[in-house]
Amino acid sequence: MRIAILCTATTLHQQGGTEVHAETLAAGAAARGHTVHVITSSHPERPALEVNGGVSTHYLPGTDFSMPRKALPAWWRQSSLKIRELAAGPGLDIIWAENFTGQYYASKLRNEVKVPVISFINGLGVLDDLKSYFSRISTPREILYFATSYLAQAALHLWPWQARTARYSDHIVAISRAARNAIRRETSVPGDRITAVYPPVDTRLFRPDRALREKARKALGLAAGDRVLLMAGVIHKQKGFEIGLKAFLELKASVPRLKMLIAGDGPERGRLESIAASRGEKSVIFAGARPNREMPDIYNAADIYLNPTIRREGLAIVTVEAMACALPSVVTKTGGTAETIEDGISGFFTAPGSSADIARKTLEILGNAGLAVEMGTNARKRAVAVFDADKTIEAVLEISEKVIKGAESKA
Repeated sequence: MRIAILCTATTLHQQGGTEVHAETLAAGAAARGHTVHVITSSHPERPALEVNGGVSTHYLPGTDFSMPRKALPAWWRQSSLKIRELAAGPGLDIIWAENFTGQYYASKLRNEVKVPVISFINGLGVLDDLKSYFSRISTPREILYFATSYLAQAALHLWPWQARTARYSDHIVAISRAARNAIRRETSVPGDRITAVYPPVDTRLFRPDRALREKARKALGLAAGDRVLLMAGVIHKQKGFEIGLKAFLELKASVPRLKMLIAGDGPERGRLESIAASRGEKSVIFAGARPNREMPDIYNAADIYLNPTIRREGLAIVTVEAMACALPSVVTKTGGTAETIEDGISGFFTAPGSSADIARKTLEILGNAGLAVEMGTNARKRAVAVFDADKTIEAVLEISEKVIKGAESKA
């Protein structure tokens, strides 16, 4: 199978769930002997074409991975040109498009180029996103931004993109059942053209490792007796890092040698650092953004994973990576996060926005070593059984074969 993957960024551009999703699919398909092209935005340190591990990555000139509105025409134009080039040259059988990256091709060029497209939706619908954003507004400035900018962006871009993606994609793969249901509520996509497939997690890479734990903790300056809470991801307000930090500060007075490890970067990092500094708190470690291949070190260094998101998520891949490393998790139950852990078995769910609830559930795990081990073991079992990358990749390849055959029968 000859596959092109559309993704505006890779993990060389930024560390996020969509980027990890695309790269894991690419590597898995290439390992199975398929020809894989990743089409992505330009990178100042990369050539126009880079081949690594059987994957050809094409960095499109004149594009910007951060995708400000003025950069959108360049992405639609350059990505479409590259698809035309690959289809006419070495040939393509299927396009895998992350989120709405393929809507222009699907609606404008699909019938001409005749390569079917599968769109991967990694979040919930646009309406859910608007509700989620509105629910976390806390300042007049945020109200003004929502009313004057965010609503306009949704109306002018996100709604049309979602509608075209649903209408013109040959198939849609949603990251969770919650995402599938949201897309079906907001669009006219029929049930036989949308499938829920969980994100791929390499459970051989993400696994509990005692030797790695000792090495990672030493590198991070952690002592043997330290109890470590972990948050990881892009540090946006919507991810709830500040709420998780508040929960840690509430626990710190009553739990000896408690540490908070934060892995990631983003616009809210400075604010979190200021909060920690204002409390004279030296027990918060900011590890910065790490390549995905280094994240097993971070997970193994920790004792409990926190996902305090206040956004209605499609499904947070970092939570599943933590589960695969046998970490018990305390997770806000919102959107697709409800499909990660099993409450009371592999971790605890909490109410969105409640640092007190997070602190209470975290303390329950910290205070019961047997429960922590049992939950971690159950988390690992669930990650392997439900989220292992091999299952996801095989499912996507099976869907692709059906889509290709369906397209050929209509030709």
